[in-house]
Amino acid sequence: MQVQSQKMVSGRRYRSFFQSGSLILREEGISGLLRGLTPSMLREASYSSLRLGLYSPTKNLCISSTGSDKDSFLVKITAGLVSGAIGSSIANPTDLIKIRFQTRLPEQPKPYKNTLHAFIHIYKYEGGIQGLYRGVVPTCLRASILTSAQLASYDHSKYLLREYRILEDGPHMHIIAAIISGLVTTTASSPVDVIKTRIMNTKGKGIYKGPIDCFIKSVKTGGIRVLWRGWVPNYLRLGPHFVLSLPLFEQLRRLFGADYL
Repeated sequence: MQVQSQKMVSGRRYRSFFQSGSLILREEGISGLLRGLTPSMLREASYSSLRLGLYSPTKNLCISSTGSDKDSFLVKITAGLVSGAIGSSIANPTDLIKIRFQTRLPEQPKPYKNTLHAFIHIYKYEGGIQGLYRGVVPTCLRASILTSAQLASYDHSKYLLREYRILEDGPHMHIIAAIISGLVTTTASSPVDVIKTRIMNTKGKGIYKGPIDCFIKSVKTGGIRVLWRGWVPNYLRLGPHFVLSLPLFEQLRRLFGADYL
């Protein structure tokens, strides 16, 4: 949905989440819905581990170096921005390959035999390391906004739920805060997600000079609403993911002797 206008698809092939899902399932089977699974798992193992693991140390560093209050929302936003940028910059090649697999239309040939072949092909024919780090700027921007929105809204939702004595810190609070975080994160990250996906989906010199050029061209051709195209499938991906991962992350912290976030 996010790249079909970029690919000059006649009409709107994918009009909504459920229509898109049923069309892919009908034309490509279950494998079409799982396209890009391997690079996606590699990305999550590296990117998510880094950004979640770095959030708390970065927040503590901000507090100790600036003397800020531990419940400062600004500190939480800053910690999310930094940890998201670090994680995404390291994991950018896996994100690039995931997008290349997932944005192929059914009538197009497979771009690569497998994930390893994708790494080798991009390195060999698209400029080496520079090719693997195509789109790293919008990727870092997107990851910074996403991680900041996710963890700051989750962390601060927990603080407000405790402050107003609505819930005690525990699994029920973690689930409620994760639902709020999913809504905030999807809305905040959608524009940069669209821009990042479009840039990464181009090959060679591409059709965009950079993130700002992509933003201008996308809005010019599709209107401001194009920046939130795919919001529903994004939320249906992020929402359940947060509800599972954030409470599980909290329990793993307790298991290894750390306090709740």
